[in-house]
Amino acid sequence: MKYFIKFLFLFYGLVAFGQNQTYTFAAFGSYKRNDNVLLQSFVNRENFDYFIFVKKNDSNKMIGLLYDFKNKYVHHLDIVEKDSVFSFLYKHSHKLNNYTKPEKFVTVEKNYSKLSIKEFQNKKRKKVIYEVNAVVENSDINNFRIFQVCCLHPNEMNKNFNYSNENITVINAEIKSYTNNVSIYKLQSVKNVDLKIEISQINLKR
Repeated sequence: MKYFIKFLFLFYGLVAFGQNQTYTFAAFGSYKRNDNVLLQSFVNRENFDYFIFVKKNDSNKMIGLLYDFKNKYVHHLDIVEKDSVFSFLYKHSHKLNNYTKPEKFVTVEKNYSKLSIKEFQNKKRKKVIYEVNAVVENSDINNFRIFQVCCLHPNEMNKNFNYSNENITVINAEIKSYTNNVSIYKLQSVKNVDLKIEISQINLKR
């Protein structure tokens, strides 16, 4: 599953007289949920502090939400895709307030092509409150981070939900949510990318 894609980043109000905030991304991937919702994201496989979640707005236009949990910002981007080229246009930013990482009691186990993630109610680990059962394949590079960002909301940033022991790609998964709803996710695409986005500090002070 090796693909490469070109990117064009359109600067809008991003010329800074100070230090810019720089984000780099090495992978783009997508999963489709059983209600036909397409979930897409750009990730840095090594850095859990940020990611871009891609979705369509009410006008059916593609937008990106760049979540920066370290600096507590969400950057809004317009995205245009044409001939496998993505163009990004910065719109605005807002503060990400009151975000905390609650304590989680999680087990992650892999048995051949099966991967299981269970979150328990407390440290006694008796009652399961969130569960993931996935089918995985070995890959040249670990693509689990893409699955985590696309499908494991609200646990995108929690390293307890990550699997880094081997290079794998999640092909499909059944997830039982905190409200006992069950959803099915199927892999649509995984692409290696070379993307850098810089946000001017001037924009963050507006």
